[in-house]
Amino acid sequence: MPRFSIDDIFIDPDEFLEACSNKELSETFEQLQENYGFASDEEKEVDETRSEGHRIFLKNLRVLRENWLGITKEDAQIIDVLGKKYGAV
Repeated sequence: MPRFSIDDIFIDPDEFLEACSNKELSETFEQLQENYGFASDEEKEVDETRSEGHRIFLKNLRVLRENWLGITKEDAQIIDVLGKKYGAV
């Protein structure tokens, strides 16, 4: 049986991730969060909130983003107007 050292084996991270199923990717991300302190952008935002109002605002934005397919045309127009008002394209 051949023996390998860590230095003998190289797996490109992109190749590894592309070979993973969605379930395996979720498990990998959970492991990175639990064991190595990686956090999603949403979790970082919550950690950096200035107030309860700011936390609620960020949560509302996240919910809108997650449900964008169900947003009505009128609601999308309101969001566009608000975005443009504050500098979005």
